[in-house]
Amino acid sequence: MVFRTAEELYECLGGFMWQAGSRPDIGAKIKESGLIIRFIYHEPEAQITINAKNPSTEQFFDVINGESPLEPNLVFSMKGDVAHKFWLGKLNLTLALTNRQISLKGSLLEAMKLLPAIQPAYALYPEYLKSIGREDILAG
Repeated sequence: MVFRTAEELYECLGGFMWQAGSRPDIGAKIKESGLIIRFIYHEPEAQITINAKNPSTEQFFDVINGESPLEPNLVFSMKGDVAHKFWLGKLNLTLALTNRQISLKGSLLEAMKLLPAIQPAYALYPEYLKSIGREDILAG
C-alpha cells in the first residue's frame, strides 16, 4: 500500500488537490463545472470532497478531507493505490472504470468532461510529492 494511513493519504492527495485548486489552468476549469465531487478511498479508508459549486475560500474550489455533509454530483470509489497511479498518469480513467478499479456514481459524461481540466495535474502531482519530501512513493 502506498498510503498506510488516512492522514498520509490526506497529506499527499488532499494537499495536492488543494494546490491544484489554486491554479487557473486546473482549478478554474473545475470551478466552471460547478460540481461537488467525492472521492471515497479504500486501503486506507478515507474521503476527499471537492466543492466547485460554491467554494468558501479564495481557491477555485474547496478540498474537504474526511466526511462532508455536501451532496456530491459525482462519487468516485477506488483504492488509495489506484488514485496514486491515476495522478501519476499511469492509469487510464476509461480503462479503470471498465476494469472496475474505479467505480463511478453519477454522470459518466460529466466525469469525462473533467479530463481536459485535470490533464496538467499529471505533471503537478510528482512535483507536489517532491515538495513535501515524498519522493519515496514516486515509483508508484
